[in-house]
Amino acid sequence: MLPTFVSAITSRALPALFVLGSLTASAPTLLPLPPVPQSAETDLPTTGVLAWHSETIGGGGTTALHLYDFRTGRLVSSSNAFGFPNVTNAINPNISPDGTLLTFMGIRAGVTKKDEQGNTIVTDEWRYFVVPLAHLDAQHTVDITANGSDFNRVWQDPTFLSNDLIIGKEFTRNGAIRNIVVINTAGKVCARFRSNGGEELSKPILRRRFGKDAIVCWTDAGKASDLAWFYADVEEIRSRRLGVNPRTKTLTKVKGASRPDLADYYPSPDPTSPAKVLFARWDATLPGDPDKGYDQVATVDLETEESKTLRFSRTTVDNSDPAPGGSGQVFFSRNGGSTGYDLYYAPQNGGSGTAKPLLIPRYSKTRHELGVAYSSAARLPNPTP
Repeated sequence: MLPTFVSAITSRALPALFVLGSLTASAPTLLPLPPVPQSAETDLPTTGVLAWHSETIGGGGTTALHLYDFRTGRLVSSSNAFGFPNVTNAINPNISPDGTLLTFMGIRAGVTKKDEQGNTIVTDEWRYFVVPLAHLDAQHTVDITANGSDFNRVWQDPTFLSNDLIIGKEFTRNGAIRNIVVINTAGKVCARFRSNGGEELSKPILRRRFGKDAIVCWTDAGKASDLAWFYADVEEIRSRRLGVNPRTKTLTKVKGASRPDLADYYPSPDPTSPAKVLFARWDATLPGDPDKGYDQVATVDLETEESKTLRFSRTTVDNSDPAPGGSGQVFFSRNGGSTGYDLYYAPQNGGSGTAKPLLIPRYSKTRHELGVAYSSAARLPNPTP
């Protein structure tokens, strides 16, 4: 079944494992836990940090961000963005390539704006936040989209383009603005792009195609979702020569786009090649589901335009939100029925039955777990005595 969270709003709902504390500016709880057991069969990373978010199954609950250090077995969890008191619904974490910074999207509590009738209301628009992994506290958590930015704009899907650049999605609820935006960690917009067809563009990432920088995203939503790409030079973006006015780009949709029985979404880097992309694919041709089809993890080569479903994806459950892991592993979310979407991992070239649940100690599977990201370079700080 195509996940309900694949929509014009690309947030994800997930369950939580802990009873999390009140929304205060205190430092996060660092729990000294035994690391996930390692073996030749699991082949999980022995270093690095895994990040994801969670929310109550069925919605209506508070979201939580989670960070797990494979080296030490430490887990950081917070219901309010690591103690930052003015952020709610923090989701979709991502870690910088050098492992030092965490970004996520959240809503600033208490910020007001004018509605169409001129009434003052509390904004519910998503923003980008950045915090150093070495200082997970309110003092160091910064809203980088606050520097003179329009609070009527929605900012979603932040992903590090490099250590100093974040790429994501920027739009307005009325559809007048639908941009891909690049902003640096100091809060300066470096570039904006839009499609000449006016499509909504979600979760952009950087790949390479025939030696050139290519930005890959997914277009539209639901069963109309397709993967697409366009060329954009990262060094030109970093220099801010493009300016803040959107550059119009012609999208090239990947082979198989617009088939009514397929919907491709949620692109992530495929570590086997700079030209390859991991993604999730809803396939209506798979039997057994009442709504005809399940979500599977797949990969596509931007140069040959050939795509394939990875064999570890079972056709009797939904698999979504893939992310590259260490040692040839893929992390992803699998719908486990009553336990919602749970974190799994599998060898990228593994066959059917090779996917295993990620059993982090003391992590109760009572919430959806989605939006996973892994950094081999990251590490969590030692717990405060």
